[in-house]
Amino acid sequence: MAALESWRRWEPIIARIKTRLAIKRGQVPLKMEAALEEAAATYDGLLQELAASEGEVHELRCRIRAHENEWQYLFRIMPAACLITDRSGTVVSANDRAASLLNLSARYLVDRPLTYFMENRDAFLKFLGELAVATSEARLTASIRPRERAPLNIDMVVVPQKPDAADLWLWFLTPTTTEASGKSSAKSGRSSLSSGTLAGGTS
Repeated sequence: MAALESWRRWEPIIARIKTRLAIKRGQVPLKMEAALEEAAATYDGLLQELAASEGEVHELRCRIRAHENEWQYLFRIMPAACLITDRSGTVVSANDRAASLLNLSARYLVDRPLTYFMENRDAFLKFLGELAVATSEARLTASIRPRERAPLNIDMVVVPQKPDAADLWLWFLTPTTTEASGKSSAKSGRSSLSSGTLAGGTS
């Protein structure tokens, strides 16, 4: 509505011009009077068009907000454990299944680095560095330690969301059938990630 308010600041100016024209009609050259009347009419027309445009923008914003709410709901109830992180691996959003897997409520996962849950934090930080240049999904198997629970191995699929989503990464977490044993590894899908070890003691 800022543009509309900016236009409306001209309303009293146009009104004063119209009043002055009415008082001094006949004293103003006809060409100037006609030009001023035409300018006033043009202003009124533009103001109406702008108001209509502002209404369309408001409607579009409401539709976008509705789609965002729908997406957030579907993300939250998705049967797979999903996280969204920034480039540093800090959680931006988490769904209910991920919260259950890590034994921490979704709202408390936000702003928490994934390294907090990793058994081998140094290796995971190295993986994040390699992921920064990935252009397609990457796969990772790692030993994690959920809050107040025993470690477990999980398979991760990491999908870069850049550049359209401010360099965000989407993580799908799936527990493996084997127990954490210190032999987890990082491996690439179609990305250029190198192999490494992501199990062992925390740093």
